Amino acid sequence: MENSNFKSIFDYIDQKVDGLEEKLKTELASKQDIQRILDAIDSFAGQSKTREQEQTVLKVKTERIEHWVIDASKKVNVPYSV
Repeated sequence: MENSNFKSIFDYIDQKVDGLEEKLKTELASKQDIQRILDAIDSFAGQSKTREQEQTVLKVKTERIEHWVIDASKKVNVPYSV
């Protein structure tokens, strides 16, 4: 999984954390502020997990198709190269 796909999410979270740190320096952050940060992190984790699962399913499907192509190429005597 490429980290560049999630750069905007990382930047967003970094910006929110930096903003929260500044707010903590000047005044106490509310529970709502902290909860918003935690929700953003949780959302990112869920998206990341879903993407990883989708990639795993796609990999299995692709491998299955490739095995079928290899078997078919042997039966029709057509060389198959990766």
